[in-house]
Amino acid sequence: LQQGLGQKKMQAFLDACLTWHNAVQQSANPAVVPELKIQELLLEGLLVANHYLSDHGQIPELCFTKQVAGSNGQSVIIDGEAALTGEQRLWHFIAAMLIELNQTEYQFQRQRLRISPPDSEPIVLPKPEFTAAYTGFVITNWSLEQLTAFFRATEFTEHWYKNPDDRRDISAIRREQRLLQMRARPQNTTQTGYKVRHNSSHSLLSPSMIINLIKQGIRLKPAVWSSLEHYAKNGQLSDTLCRLLAPIIEKELANTAPDAIPEIVKKTVAERLRQTGTSQAAVVTGTQLPSSTRALATTPSFYASPLMSPSQILLPTQDIAIDMALENMARDMAIEGLEHFPVLGGAELAMLEPWRDQMTYSQLMNVMTKINLQSVEQETVLAWQQAFENRRRDPLGLDLDEFLDSLLEGADD
Repeated sequence: LQQGLGQKKMQAFLDACLTWHNAVQQSANPAVVPELKIQELLLEGLLVANHYLSDHGQIPELCFTKQVAGSNGQSVIIDGEAALTGEQRLWHFIAAMLIELNQTEYQFQRQRLRISPPDSEPIVLPKPEFTAAYTGFVITNWSLEQLTAFFRATEFTEHWYKNPDDRRDISAIRREQRLLQMRARPQNTTQTGYKVRHNSSHSLLSPSMIINLIKQGIRLKPAVWSSLEHYAKNGQLSDTLCRLLAPIIEKELANTAPDAIPEIVKKTVAERLRQTGTSQAAVVTGTQLPSSTRALATTPSFYASPLMSPSQILLPTQDIAIDMALENMARDMAIEGLEHFPVLGGAELAMLEPWRDQMTYSQLMNVMTKINLQSVEQETVLAWQQAFENRRRDPLGLDLDEFLDSLLEGADD
């Protein structure tokens, strides 16, 4: 934030955060929203931080259905059928922007917003500037064409801005085009034949955010499924995520092409549900797998059993050296999440927990500065705090107390 905003704007952003936090704490009215200047400061800071409004309520349907070009053609007026004031509608729009952008690869630098859709050329837009207007608001520096391009590039949730009669099944067409492109694209492979998938910091979504999107009833887009595929390949789909994904996969399989959901995600969810005795296990794969079948594509599944540590799990068909290499790779990819996610919730900490005792002092310090204290249980925070203190006293992990005791015993002998 300091690098992206500069010192002056950084201070203004922090002041805006505090102002909004205090307003929420003091108001009993759930419809209270920040004033316009505060909203713009919060949007800019959150765009730089690649973050979103996790505490914001679900956005009403038909919230932005009226989109009219301004008289000069260089602005666009937005209103909708949901009954709101202009500032309330703008606050919902900012929340929607951040949610949609975090499901799309984007960059925000020098007041320019660059969005890179998976199936079309990138678009570049200026940072939006707003004014309130009765029950709606105006984006003063976007045209109607630019707003439409933003909706298209982010695959903006249609029931927020389109009437049911105006909707077309554009998403299904885009999904089919994307699948054809993916199949035609050459795959990178290593010498051992494993496919390599590269995830940038902008394209990998945190488990906590995915859980929030599911709970808000927002349809999961390709960037979300790509992140879930990444976690499934590395054995990092938690029981919570699998339980939440099961009805979504069942619904998607009934309404859309099965190829829209990565096969490895379906198999991993089905296997996890089968382990916990959930009846939806067969539904999410569309077929009944034999009980002996394990989601081998997701192995090493280090999180399948809380009773086994990663060092205890060995694949029977491979030698110990390969097992250790796979284990180290999974550890590195899990810890890599520290750099991807600006905030660590309970889901991210659960993903990192098997490697907690192996993490360096700087990695543990990074965890402590990113923990969301409002959403993570105190017991979990204390466990990470204890690990941090242990590593601070013993940076190299030499277990100095035991080492000194052994030296003293040798001296006595």
